[in-house]
Amino acid sequence: GDGYDLITGFIDGAQARITQLLNWISGLPGWVTGSIDWNVSFNSIFNSGYDLMSGLASGLYRGFLDLVTPMLTWITDQIPDWKGPREKDLRLLYESGQTVMAGFSAGLMAGFSDVERTLGTITGSLVPAVIVPQPAAAASRTVQAGGVVINVHGAGDPEAVAQAVYRNLDAAFGRLELEVRR
Repeated sequence: GDGYDLITGFIDGAQARITQLLNWISGLPGWVTGSIDWNVSFNSIFNSGYDLMSGLASGLYRGFLDLVTPMLTWITDQIPDWKGPREKDLRLLYESGQTVMAGFSAGLMAGFSDVERTLGTITGSLVPAVIVPQPAAAASRTVQAGGVVINVHGAGDPEAVAQAVYRNLDAAFGRLELEVRR
């Protein structure tokens, strides 16, 4: 009947169109390779590729300037209109601010031991360079004349600092006595 012929005709027509499409697609490689002049110099191909990439980069840059930048500017300009009165902002942003600061603090504390270790290494290596011996009379009245007083200020283990100072001075001058005062 007519319905059967209609469906059969539709299927036959679709199959014919699909076959034409597949033939066209399978012919693309031959069309592409046939249209390329294989005698073209490498420089010409290189320049074409370079021009293509330069055009892409320029387009992205122009698109950023022409599309993204104005949109971000518009959003920034809208923020004063979108936010609430100062009292409302203070109430709404208080908890968020606490969360941000708590995260910041936790991040600092998590990395503090690494920073402390690094600074300890750095300052430990600087001890010989920052020791400034002073005549005893100028630094302290409790040291006998002719002695040297070294004042070390700062964080860290005072005994470890004293040991480092002692090792460096003993290596330089020999026969030193070490006294650590707190």
